[in-house]
Amino acid sequence: MQQIVIPEFEEYIKQFGIHKYKIWSEQEESVIRNYYGVIPTSMLAEYLDRSIKAIQDKATMMGVSAAENQQKRSTPLDHTELQVD
Repeated sequence: MQQIVIPEFEEYIKQFGIHKYKIWSEQEESVIRNYYGVIPTSMLAEYLDRSIKAIQDKATMMGVSAAENQQKRSTPLDHTELQVD
C-alpha cells in the first residue's frame, strides 16, 4: 500500500504537533482573561478563530467568570479595541 503524504497536513503537524485540538496560546488566554463576559462571546470566537463553545469551555477551565469580568470594568469597552489583524 502506497503512503499518502499531504504537505499541508505535514506542515500543520510540524508547526502544532499531533493534537486532537488546537493548543491555546498565552495571547489567546490573555484575551479570554481580559474580555470574556465583557464583549459578546461570538466576537471573541471570531477574533480567536475558535467556536463559541471552545471560548466558553476555555473560560471555565481557566476559572474566568463573565460576571466578575463585567464587575471589574468601570466603563464600557470600546469595541474598536478588539480588531482582527
